[in-house]
Amino acid sequence: MKRILIVDDVKTNYLLLKILLETEENFEVVGWSKDGVEAVAMTQQLQPDLITMDLEMPNMNGLEATRTIMAAHPTPIVVVSSYVNEPQKNLTYNALNEGALAVVEKPVSPMHPDYQRLSQQLIKSLNTIAGLKLIKHKNNKKSQIIANNLKPSSQFITPSKYQLLAIGSSAGGPNALLTLLKDLPKDFPLPIVIVQHIHEGFLDGLVNWLQDSTKLSLKIALEGEVLKMGNVYFAPDKNHLLIKQQANRQLVVELNTHPPINGFQPSVSVLFESIAKNCASTSIGGILTGMGNDGGDGLLAMRNAKSHTFIQDEDSALVYGMPSYALKLGAVEKVINLDEMANYLCKVLD
Repeated sequence: MKRILIVDDVKTNYLLLKILLETEENFEVVGWSKDGVEAVAMTQQLQPDLITMDLEMPNMNGLEATRTIMAAHPTPIVVVSSYVNEPQKNLTYNALNEGALAVVEKPVSPMHPDYQRLSQQLIKSLNTIAGLKLIKHKNNKKSQIIANNLKPSSQFITPSKYQLLAIGSSAGGPNALLTLLKDLPKDFPLPIVIVQHIHEGFLDGLVNWLQDSTKLSLKIALEGEVLKMGNVYFAPDKNHLLIKQQANRQLVVELNTHPPINGFQPSVSVLFESIAKNCASTSIGGILTGMGNDGGDGLLAMRNAKSHTFIQDEDSALVYGMPSYALKLGAVEKVINLDEMANYLCKVLD
């Protein structure tokens, strides 16, 4: 039985969530917090397996509550937000940066046509995340020092043998991507392709939020697009992203809507396996924080095909499932602390 604390200042929202969650045999709602201050206190008192977190609340908002809980009593937190398409949605991504594991659109009234879809999405997220063991959330102060020490354009004088950097991430990924991308210099000489597991509807906002903190150019990948250095391409919602190499050695995007792999669409392994097949010896592949095992098999294929492979280390990963699985498979050449990752990648290419 997974014990859930609901944090929401509106009683109607609480009752809707409580009724929905208690239709699941493995969920028990053990408390209701009406603001962030209560949420922090009740987390310490009740020690729930999972928290659903609203963002706009009196006294202490959900962002501050998430930050405080993750620093003192790390607990899986799912942000349940109404702001998918609103200006306030930056609060959502800031909450991910503070350690929330997922964001889900708040279910509407049972009479609404979207109720069934949103309810199923929430239940699926909670079932996946409940009970995960988390490390204590850290502020990555060291990463700014590394970013300041990276050399400007003159660093990359000699052309690298590498053509591509590919990254997979899931729970905790937005925070890790923020740290990595803001630390990379604007003249980073490779295109970067990323599969980040995130619920449908949130990717646009995530990319825009990350763009505010990096000098690289971020976008959602398009079919047939030629990859260019210094650009970061995200796999779109409901599409697997593959990389193909043309006769002139240019790398291009291929998208497809084949069924999910191990529950994921896009899948990290699908991306990595396409790289292993088409441009392995000139590519770098890495797995950041995340739950489950997506990416491990693909990273092994990349390593076997002479790519350079790495994972985020356990000390800096919010959830060590995906990196740990890749490590057990023997898919990993280098284990890197998140704070040192940008510096390491620049040295590999120097």
